[in-house]
Amino acid sequence: MAFTIRQLQYFVAVAEKGAVSRAAHTLAISQSAVTEAVKFPEADLGVKLFERHSRGLNITHKGHQFFCATQPQFFQRYPGPDERYH
Repeated sequence: MAFTIRQLQYFVAVAEKGAVSRAAHTLAISQSAVTEAVKFPEADLGVKLFERHSRGLNITHKGHQFFCATQPQFFQRYPGPDERYH
């Protein structure tokens, strides 16, 4: 398991926003960059982190477990873009 900090940030943004488009807007990057970043952990872990549908994404049970596991360690050390400049 080797994820970049950026991939984890993108995963968390999608999980919180519920849509790639909203996450991309929040992160100020392209939707395709977010999509690719989210696909990598799914492939590496061998599980679906999101169920995709026409109006966005729903996080799966495995995705929620991954999300919860990333929170304490990740965000204590690597603040999100909104927190870096305060």
